[in-house]
Amino acid sequence: MSRRVALLLSCFFLIAMACSKVKSEKEMIADIQSFESEEKVTDAIKLIESFIQHYPESESTPNFTSKLADLYILAHKDYHHAIDIHNQVIKKYPGTKLEVRSQFMIGYIYANELKELENARTAYNEFLRKFPDDELAASVQWEIDNLGVDISQIPLAIDGVTPQKKSNGTSKK
Repeated sequence: MSRRVALLLSCFFLIAMACSKVKSEKEMIADIQSFESEEKVTDAIKLIESFIQHYPESESTPNFTSKLADLYILAHKDYHHAIDIHNQVIKKYPGTKLEVRSQFMIGYIYANELKELENARTAYNEFLRKFPDDELAASVQWEIDNLGVDISQIPLAIDGVTPQKKSNGTSKK
């Protein structure tokens, strides 16, 4: 009988080892891309989280981390978790375009999804402090200037001319 138990335990051990085998980096990337193309967002989230855990030094990890924040918004409307992930990107990948994007997205999420205007202002001001010359700086300043303003109250710019300006660029009075 002890031989049966030993055989059974050996089988369980082999099955456990086979099931716990992690796919290669390339296989996981291909699977993530497949899930995304098939719009299996929840599956993509799980696999990206696994990828980040198993391949933290991969050159793909920064982009997947950023993408993970976007997917949490898309699949679950989990804005706070997305902000947490963006903060991880800022800390782990300073000096990259992903840091710039994440800082912008934190302000955007606070302003436009959570309606937490003071948190948005703080995040946007941090963006301007860190990246004053970035191409998004003008957009960030516009966001700050219009925080809390109803969209119907914001003049639309058409060819650079707002409704309050004449075609020659002078203000109507």
